[in-house]
Amino acid sequence: KSITINIPEEPSIMGVESKYGINQAETERIKCKTHGYYQAICSTTPGGKLVYSQCPICEQDQIAIERWNTYLEMEQRQKDGRIQEAFKRSCIPKLFREIRFSDYNPTNKQAEAYKTRLVKYCENFDKIKEAGACVLITGNTGTGKTTLACAILNQILQDGHTAMYTTAYEIVRYLKSSWVKGSEVSQDSLVKKYKDLDLLVIDEIGKGDGKKGSL
Repeated sequence: KSITINIPEEPSIMGVESKYGINQAETERIKCKTHGYYQAICSTTPGGKLVYSQCPICEQDQIAIERWNTYLEMEQRQKDGRIQEAFKRSCIPKLFREIRFSDYNPTNKQAEAYKTRLVKYCENFDKIKEAGACVLITGNTGTGKTTLACAILNQILQDGHTAMYTTAYEIVRYLKSSWVKGSEVSQDSLVKKYKDLDLLVIDEIGKGDGKKGSL
């Protein structure tokens, strides 16, 4: 047997009173500035104010925007969590954890030019990383090499990359420890630890103790 269902031409307004807190309701064709005409519920509140239901397309758009914003907020929280974790693993010396390029004050035009180039290095890091290019900062003690290196690190980490600070001495020490029989540190694990990073800063190159096997 077939079943016939009669669908009214006008939308049902059952429950409108409880939803809108109004005394009576009827439909009216009104125009949305964005989507054109639609059949709206027109009602009068106890205070005598006319209330029109929202354009259904606008309502769906608003719901979609709210959901998208919620997704972006959750994604940002996850990204912030990853960045915080990356900072924890970066091994940046405590004195330099808050260092930014603005903290470096060039003493001459050449130093200013170097600072500008390093800022651009960070801005174009995705392309530089893909190309496998590196940067070497040289100078006498106290000229700000570590400050600039850590400014780069902090910026790269803030941009969502992985990075780590270490010294040439630490690399040699870890490498030597992997040679010891029964060592928990292997040469392969050491290489992987550094290879998987987006950026590795090696400080104090050439600051060895002069003994065999030092850098």
